[in-house]
Amino acid sequence: MGISQKLSAAENHSDRARPDGPRSWGSSRNIQHQKCPNPVGRAPAGLNTPEHPAPMEIPDMSDFSISDQGSIFLIRPLNEAARQWLQENVVSEPWQWVEGALCVETRFARDLVVEIEEAGFEISR
Repeated sequence: MGISQKLSAAENHSDRARPDGPRSWGSSRNIQHQKCPNPVGRAPAGLNTPEHPAPMEIPDMSDFSISDQGSIFLIRPLNEAARQWLQENVVSEPWQWVEGALCVETRFARDLVVEIEEAGFEISR
């Protein structure tokens, strides 16, 4: 018996073993989830999923953002009240401001942060 004869015999045998005919791996009847019209966690194709009624992120309510950059701290006012407080309470030179943040040496930063907190501002680090 040659290879083609063995393959033919095996195919015939599989037809007899399965009453519904030979197994076809590409047919949709072998895919289990097709019986379920909507698999868990998935929307049918072409349908928009509804938006969540509440925002998923908690908005940042900080007044200042403080960032330690090693030899300097960046103190960034995040709203108009914070900017105004810095203008009225901190003496700075124009070159100390980089992209909206006041650059302060590490040795002065701690005292300034304490002053900001005592003034009632919220700080994110």
